Amino acid sequence: MSATQSNRENKIRNDVLKLLYATMLVELPAGQAKEFWRHRPLKDGTTVLKDAELLRHIWDESKHVDLAYMLSVLNAVEPFLVSHGIPTLKFVDKLIAGLNKGAMIGVGPILGAMAPFLRFLFSSKDVLHFATKNVLPYILRKIVPSLHCQMVKHEARAGRATSVLLLNFNTSLRKALPPYDPYLFFARPLQLGPTRIGMAPLEEVRLLSDARTVDTIIEKGLLTFDKNEVRIRGRHAGFLVGFHEHCKRHGISLQGLGVPDKRVVEISESYVCPTRNREVLSKGCAYGAPICLLGFTYKVKPQPTEHFLTPIIHESLSGKNEEWQLACDRHAGLVRELERKIVFVYRRSDETVSVDGRRLVKSAPALILADIVRQHVSTGKVEFTNRDFTCNGNGSRGVVSENFSLRLQRLSAILSEKLPEIGIVKTGRGQFRFRAPCRVVLEEA
Repeated sequence: MSATQSNRENKIRNDVLKLLYATMLVELPAGQAKEFWRHRPLKDGTTVLKDAELLRHIWDESKHVDLAYMLSVLNAVEPFLVSHGIPTLKFVDKLIAGLNKGAMIGVGPILGAMAPFLRFLFSSKDVLHFATKNVLPYILRKIVPSLHCQMVKHEARAGRATSVLLLNFNTSLRKALPPYDPYLFFARPLQLGPTRIGMAPLEEVRLLSDARTVDTIIEKGLLTFDKNEVRIRGRHAGFLVGFHEHCKRHGISLQGLGVPDKRVVEISESYVCPTRNREVLSKGCAYGAPICLLGFTYKVKPQPTEHFLTPIIHESLSGKNEEWQLACDRHAGLVRELERKIVFVYRRSDETVSVDGRRLVKSAPALILADIVRQHVSTGKVEFTNRDFTCNGNGSRGVVSENFSLRLQRLSAILSEKLPEIGIVKTGRGQFRFRAPCRVVLEEA
């Protein structure tokens, strides 16, 4: 594989990230989207994109990011939602069924991917089977070149069909990629996907295998092994089994696919995480598997030719809906806000900090403020402890170490009076947060 081809396969179009960002703008309280992306800088070549530059890059779905970056962002979504008391599944359903009405990508890529298959789609007796076997893998190759998708099982009887899809990243990339939750960001979108073309959702989608290991999914210390038995909180939860044996029991043939055999944990009883308030280990799923397998069930119901694709064709002609326009307006407003900056000027000669040409603080409070802004600018840090300034050799050490808490209170009072949009908020004993409404800059003279 050439270096150019390898680099291309390590990339993914921005469709999913743009949809995630836009959904946050529409569904979450003001400011939370900014909070989430503030901690997700993106390295583009030798340039680090953050704040307004990052959001402009993500908003352009024709651009690309590293696959590892996108997976790390997806992994950060649930912890962020949980920390703000937002139900994960409710948000993910909004992500899928909201702006794009049942798809993770826009109508352009969908129609483009369907073009080579339209004749067969219109004549198919089972549209969903043809779409998941042929159109879905084609779409994925266009969006995520390194992700291989293949149907490895299909049965239909009495008007009901059951299929199994195999998902696997290229071997050369697999070890370098962070784990991701295939239920939240593939199984659930797959279940709602038919609504994008005016059909009913799939009846059921379930994980049959997951590349993640159990101990990376549940809380540390809950998992124990007793020979081949697996226990969670001391109760039976599953057993160790060979992956090929697991697949054989589910009627899945891996012959000719080059899938290695390995010991996996097959879960016997589903486990609901009390923190995430949802099922995170699924009954019958093998964890620590070399590939991901998704099983799904649906009623076979051909779509009438005269109605097929009507929803997305209509949308492609009418343009963005009202929700997308709202997201676009909020994106523009957030970019304008992030492009704004507050410039602090620290003068060593008289130990003062000024803003917009007017003196803000002097002496010890100036040293403290300069230290805070210096660390915030260089690392993005917003959470601090008093020890960060009294024990680590920063500029304020030795000057205010013995009376730091009092000096910090004085600085906070001055900011409240002279520059209230900048705040120092106490978050605990010896802990505080630096609050700024936009980008800050420190100039030192």
